[in-house]
Amino acid sequence: MAAAREQSAGGDSQVAAALAETAEVADAAGVRPLPVLVLS
Repeated sequence: MAAAREQSAGGDSQVAAALAETAEVADAAGVRPLPVLVLS
């Protein structure tokens, strides 16, 4: 799924997708990724 998203996304959209995935994983783990918030 991530590969398909990367192929269809470009530039900022690809970065946003990566940040969204990171946020989803962090949320599932019950943590708040401050570096992700700073980068976004």
